[in-house]
Amino acid sequence: MITLARDVALPHRDVLLDDRAMAGRLRAGLGAGDACERESAWYSVGKRAWAVYRVGAGERVALQMFARLEDAERLYARAKGERAVAIDRELNMVMWTLPHDPGLTTLFALDDGGATVSALLGRRLEAQLVAYQPGRRAVARCTDASGAAVAYAKVYHDDRGERVASAQADLAARLADDPDLRVPRVLAYSREHRMLVAEAASALSIRELPRDRREWGARRLGVALARLHDLEPPAGLRAGADFSADRLQRVVETVALMRPDARALAEEVIDVLTERRPRREGPWVCTHGDAHVSNALFEEERVNLIDLDDLSLAPAGRDFARPLARIRIQRVTGKRTAEETRAREAALLAGYGERRGLPSPDVLGWYPAWVLVARAKTLEWLNGAMAPHLVPVLREAREMLG
Repeated sequence: MITLARDVALPHRDVLLDDRAMAGRLRAGLGAGDACERESAWYSVGKRAWAVYRVGAGERVALQMFARLEDAERLYARAKGERAVAIDRELNMVMWTLPHDPGLTTLFALDDGGATVSALLGRRLEAQLVAYQPGRRAVARCTDASGAAVAYAKVYHDDRGERVASAQADLAARLADDPDLRVPRVLAYSREHRMLVAEAASALSIRELPRDRREWGARRLGVALARLHDLEPPAGLRAGADFSADRLQRVVETVALMRPDARALAEEVIDVLTERRPRREGPWVCTHGDAHVSNALFEEERVNLIDLDDLSLAPAGRDFARPLARIRIQRVTGKRTAEETRAREAALLAGYGERRGLPSPDVLGWYPAWVLVARAKTLEWLNGAMAPHLVPVLREAREMLG
């Protein structure tokens, strides 16, 4: 793991990552156990940092650190005196024991042994938290008496879940008998809990496929994306995220603060991205928005596209951004050879091209390059896994732009 430069706005950032230091803070603030182990961390340079720790016999606590004390006080006030929430004013930090998240107030509905989900579905299920982003959203796996996963429940901090539920239900109904693509059926949506419950897909991830079937998997993902793009978009679908130069400029600021040695390269790549942004991207279609292979499950010839939070209207080329960028990142990090990279990319594009005209080459290079540059934000995740690869990733982005 590289050493990150000091962040003047968050001078105590590194304390958040120190298990021993945080054990004392958690004990003083929440009466938590003597030992703690960090599970995950996020970091927005100059603004805030989050972390989730496991303490004692499996209890989880979350922490959010701010650049300004008034922001910490504002979040703390939302807890309304809840004993499981505390503030550390020396560090501008709020801490809480799960499920008492003052920013994700319905998290308790995933931490009640499955009672809420069971009531929604009319059958007894157990719920176990499997993913959690403090203040934003959380996911639980819901299992029956045999231990089999039958559903996934997700709670949101805002009304996004309701919009996702509507669009997903529409697509699931239209794709019920489709030979190439399906999306999980929506089993329930609770406005009270901002909870979406969708069926669990009984299918394999690309990592679970035999190695000699993974190119086939990439090809089938291409076919599935073409099928999605041919569908009439669900009513009320919103425009997708903005792939703007302004957002990339914030990446430069991140790189400059954390890795001054990489600033010149980041600026060069962003200048080329700004100059070469495609001017003709084709018609806007229904896009998945996060169509990398982790969100594709394979069931015979059919691909299950899951995690539809970013479903949106956008040019078709945007759905190639994440899968192509991930393929390149795996090559940069040594997980795939150059030959394997070319074969995987070719399979994805060939599958799409079987059913629908491919976006232009400049589009297929520009959007993945944008995502590669944006991966500079992996510095903000503080897990060290990608930070040493920052410069090679930026060079890969420059290469994709020609």
